[in-house]
Amino acid sequence: MEQMQTPRRVPILDEMRGLIVLLMIFYHAMYDLVYVFRAVDAALFQSLFMRWLQLFVACGFIVLSGIMCRYSRSNLRRGIKTFLAGLLVTAATAVFLPSQLILFGILHFLGLCMMLYPMFEPLIRRVHPILGILFCFMLFWFTNNIGSGRLGFGDWVWLRLPQSLYDAGFLFPLGLHQRFFTSADYYPLFPWIFIFGMGCFLGHYFRTGQAPAFCYQPHWPALSWVGQRALLLYLLHQPVAYVVTMGIAQLLK
Repeated sequence: MEQMQTPRRVPILDEMRGLIVLLMIFYHAMYDLVYVFRAVDAALFQSLFMRWLQLFVACGFIVLSGIMCRYSRSNLRRGIKTFLAGLLVTAATAVFLPSQLILFGILHFLGLCMMLYPMFEPLIRRVHPILGILFCFMLFWFTNNIGSGRLGFGDWVWLRLPQSLYDAGFLFPLGLHQRFFTSADYYPLFPWIFIFGMGCFLGHYFRTGQAPAFCYQPHWPALSWVGQRALLLYLLHQPVAYVVTMGIAQLLK
């Protein structure tokens, strides 16, 4: 049972979020140079380093958002705000950059998870955090190939999902998308909700003061400043990065 006490500020969470925001800006700038302006060889973007960077940034955002659910006074309000920001991104890409349309990106996903959290909060609080983290990891692994029409662990297929679920067309937020479906940024509920769940369980240790002592001490104020403005910077960085990379692309030609 989580102790009812005033939560301690955890500077490391703001600092980690700030670092992830900066890495995300770098990643998106490289994406623009490669796929929007075609000024850099695609092989660079498809390198192992960039693939791991993308995974680190995505998982970092998702886990941190799950952790913060243990702090928020209204995850429903927080989720609506984030989901509306995602819809703004969809509208902006549809109007100004239709070739890079984002239908269900990281903000849509995080917003929906935050809105769903209150439904599962009583269960999350009753389950031991370590067991919850392990269970979420197993479910992430089990559903990781849902986009390919199967559930199971790696090549061990437990269930093949009916094609009709994918052909429906409107189930893409769940990971059930048609073959021609495209979204420049795509994080469906499955399997990613289980990474979010891992963050929710991990948040117990930060919320109750059981994380390592250095987590509660400030280290990099600049990163903390960035982290506390993550959503605003996420919305602003794309147009700024687009203009900057357009200038870089002109110089490289």
